[in-house]
Amino acid sequence: IEGLEIIAPQLDTWIVPISIIVLTLLFVIQKHGTGMVGKLFAPIMLIWFLLLAVLGARSIYANPEVLQALNPYWAVH
Repeated sequence: IEGLEIIAPQLDTWIVPISIIVLTLLFVIQKHGTGMVGKLFAPIMLIWFLLLAVLGARSIYANPEVLQALNPYWAVH
């Protein structure tokens, strides 16, 4: 939620209220058991991690030289 101010600066004043709403919803849902929270957030987390993987792979494809950072040679020299 904190990153919203970068994408949409006009939402800067809404960051704290949105955070409070999200936390409140988490506590309300949690009283029904952690299984309910898991069922709700599992698809969201799956989409999030898939998005990170796709964006990371696209960035590596566009700039393959970043893979040179994995070469131990650069750690020594």
